[in-house]
Amino acid sequence: MKRCTPIILLLVIVFCASQVIAQDDNNLFDEIKEYAEAEAEEALSPVVQAFGTGVTGGLYNTAKTHGVLGFDVGVRAMMVTISNGEGVLDSVDISMFPVPVIQASVGLPMDFEVMVRGFGAKFDDETISLFGVGVKKNFNHLIPVPAFPDVSAMIAYHKFKGSDILTSSHLSFDLMVSKSFVIVTPYAGFGIDRHSMDIEYTWVDPYNVLPDENLDLSIKETTTRLTLGLNVTPFPFVKLFADYNIGKFSEITAGLAVSIR
Repeated sequence: MKRCTPIILLLVIVFCASQVIAQDDNNLFDEIKEYAEAEAEEALSPVVQAFGTGVTGGLYNTAKTHGVLGFDVGVRAMMVTISNGEGVLDSVDISMFPVPVIQASVGLPMDFEVMVRGFGAKFDDETISLFGVGVKKNFNHLIPVPAFPDVSAMIAYHKFKGSDILTSSHLSFDLMVSKSFVIVTPYAGFGIDRHSMDIEYTWVDPYNVLPDENLDLSIKETTTRLTLGLNVTPFPFVKLFADYNIGKFSEITAGLAVSIR
């Protein structure tokens, strides 16, 4: 297996979060540089959209908010699927990649709830990290209908950093609805996400033949998604949930949480 250059390593870490894909030393970088500057953003837009889909997925498993100081803490993984014909993504031969996070939420007065989540890992000399915060608001007190489903809105922000080469930010707006039936809670939602990714990298020819090449890109993309999911409480205070996101890139989320409402 041939070694990967830092740009390949970080991009693959972003997509896979757990594996390194073998490539020729400068294969992916050279392919990016083949595009004219005006076309580079179009070529890399699937990268931003796919990674952003994973980062902004799995934000909720119910529209209901915790009571004051009620809380939950758990783990979840968002698995994004990649189809053929997605530009630079084809170069690393990825069919899907996971984005795992630890997430916690706590209830506040006036039907508000705050959320934090993230992960961090180190691969050889490269460190990656993700941190996100969010606020959810339930509006059922404005709907004077008995047994009406819970309706909420949520705004969340994420920041990703991949060593000194890649950073991204993600702003999400979600509307969601859910209805509890004993131990089962189906939920659905619609989200709009704004993604921004910055890539800065200098390639140095290991043979000192070619001049140094600088890659400095800032790419912004907006995506939408429809979420359909199911939350099950098999034991008191334990929740298992899974959902499917329909959008530019499909995504499956699965998770486990301990919840005291």
